[in-house]
Amino acid sequence: MAGKGGGERKKGGFGTGKSRKKSDTGRAQSKQNESAEKELIKQLGTILKELDEEGLRFLLQQALVLQHNMQVRKLQEELRKTSGKSEGKKKAPQAAADDVDVKEGEGGSHFIIIMRNYRNFFDRGEMKKIVRMCHVASDAGDAARRLFNWFAQNRKDVLNNSSIHEVTDPLLSNMYTFLINRYTVKED
Repeated sequence: MAGKGGGERKKGGFGTGKSRKKSDTGRAQSKQNESAEKELIKQLGTILKELDEEGLRFLLQQALVLQHNMQVRKLQEELRKTSGKSEGKKKAPQAAADDVDVKEGEGGSHFIIIMRNYRNFFDRGEMKKIVRMCHVASDAGDAARRLFNWFAQNRKDVLNNSSIHEVTDPLLSNMYTFLINRYTVKED
């Protein structure tokens, strides 16, 4: 057996070796993840050099959305952990699972569409496209198809964050109803 300085470990010894294999696997996985992350950062750095200002602004906006989403997931996880500890306390009423709400940012520069208690951020241009899609649609089913396809092509994060897996998800029809009743699109 090796001392504190490292070196080789003899086979055998205490236990079955299973815990050692698990920790070795965990370390190997961690190193793989670090390596993959470094490669992704390298690829992103290469691509950044080729983008124009508009592309950089769009990428920055998307990065901020991803960063916010990570923070929200972390907070949600913390809330889940602590909610089990505080079962005796009264809970605030939750919004219905398929409710939709919209909050406007300062000056209407951005919008937050809240679906299934998840906050999805949209810039003014994206919001206009979404509202226009709803007003052009012949009915809720048509709007749901349009919205699902647009999100799948442009904002997959919304589908993932709000757990929308198919065109028939009632949340899309509810979104349509909410938006056409509250928003119109002024032609430029």
